[in-house]
Amino acid sequence: FHGFGIVKMGLPPFIITLATLTSLRGIGLLMTNGNSISINNDAFQTFSRSSFAGIPNLFWMVILVGIPAYVFLHHSRWGRYLFSVGSNAEASRLSGVNVQRTIYMAYTLSGLC
Repeated sequence: FHGFGIVKMGLPPFIITLATLTSLRGIGLLMTNGNSISINNDAFQTFSRSSFAGIPNLFWMVILVGIPAYVFLHHSRWGRYLFSVGSNAEASRLSGVNVQRTIYMAYTLSGLC
């Protein structure tokens, strides 16, 4: 949705992200009638508060996501394209990068994550 709005409709990324945030927050409030939802799952609470080898499990989750993201962004062609499009889309287009596809893929991957 974001990729379509930005590439095809020409909307600014900040505006479409803000509009999506507002609409999804409203849907969430409608679904819960404005009430908070607390997580009472013991397995979730145990995992989030325990540690492995003296390091908290939540930090291990950061490592599990951060290292592949670093390798993907800094050591792959698509990562270089992504940085290039984010810095200067016109220069990227002139150097042969498919800017529209890169933007679509960036927002699709972000939404998937």
